[in-house]
Amino acid sequence: MSVSTSQLDPIRKLIRIISERRIPYRIARKWSRAPQQSLLWRLAKRLYSKPSGFFKYFGLFPLPVQSVSYEQFRSFQFAAVRPFPTSAVPKSVHRREDWLAWTRRFERLPSHTIPSCHTVLVPNGVADAFGNVFSKDGCLVLGASLPVRGHVNHYYVPRRILAPVYRANSVVVVTSLLQGAYYHWLMDVLPRIHMVLSQGIRTNCFFVQAKHGFQRETLRLLGIANNQLINTEDYEFVSAKELVVPFHEIGWRMEYPKWVCDFLRGAFLRIATPEGLADPMRRLYISREDAQWRRVINELEVMQVLEPLGFRRITLGQATFPEQVRLFQDAEVVVAPHGAALSNLVFCQPGTKVIEFQPLKLDSCFFRLSCCCGLQHYYIRSSTGPADPVNNHQQITIDMTDLRKTLELAGIY
Repeated sequence: MSVSTSQLDPIRKLIRIISERRIPYRIARKWSRAPQQSLLWRLAKRLYSKPSGFFKYFGLFPLPVQSVSYEQFRSFQFAAVRPFPTSAVPKSVHRREDWLAWTRRFERLPSHTIPSCHTVLVPNGVADAFGNVFSKDGCLVLGASLPVRGHVNHYYVPRRILAPVYRANSVVVVTSLLQGAYYHWLMDVLPRIHMVLSQGIRTNCFFVQAKHGFQRETLRLLGIANNQLINTEDYEFVSAKELVVPFHEIGWRMEYPKWVCDFLRGAFLRIATPEGLADPMRRLYISREDAQWRRVINELEVMQVLEPLGFRRITLGQATFPEQVRLFQDAEVVVAPHGAALSNLVFCQPGTKVIEFQPLKLDSCFFRLSCCCGLQHYYIRSSTGPADPVNNHQQITIDMTDLRKTLELAGIY
């Protein structure tokens, strides 16, 4: 009697969950919704005087989330963050009112405003691999934890059963829920490491993700050795006598701090070879054909317009970090759909022209980056998509008339 692949799939999934000690999603949701007086919770309180104490060492039971401000701990101010002018609009053939109406409709203000960059020292604290920082009493530390948190309905649920915990005297915590994304790594995580190094805080341990090639390479270029890393791939939690937590976030409608761009340029532009490329690409079209979202459906038509103007089409999925730095450093014009590759605009020379293909749901993050770096930013909005988009994960279709008019507006011939 043969067993089909479809019959084996559930068994394989169960074996994988057990081997990885992960909490199934349905159970996690039930835990997250459980009242504090449930049988499970009463049992935990009877066996352990403080649920947070058991959670701290074993990460097993759900933890009720109460918050406390970072201002109750020792902290060092680093820099201020200012709101981005709401009247600023990128150049476009579309109406100015279109940009203002759509960005105001979809961009939301942070749930809580932390108007500065700072480093917080949390004694006897616990931090997880996704940007959550807890005090010794189990309270979520606002101003040390990033706003995107992994708890549901005010309960924090660990990702795995009996998750491994690393214990140390002092640890720098630079974790984030979105740390695996190139944009958030470059703009959020690395600047937090720079904050600690520039403030002269002495520590030899960094709790950080070192999963992807660009993460390992940038950490090496910053002078952080492998033996200094506590990899989130190995440990879900750290428990330390002192957590050192640099807090920095480029939030909605906030300016990119100039020190972030200066740090990234100073740290990584030097890795480019002095002689540069034998045939530098001055006009780039960045393709997202290998991505799941925001692919340009009519990319062949777009290239028929761009190739006669000297544009070269590249895909950055397999490019090394130094190669990406060099490409954008040499570029005079960059045309690309909205996506992580545009994080490399920070390495462009001032005055570089950028044409961004936007989905129907507009996003201002790379326009704000261009403003910080002194770039000339243009955008073209997709001509197709849902009437009321809830996110920017749609594919993009570019109207050829809009493209030609934008190129003319930018003076690209």
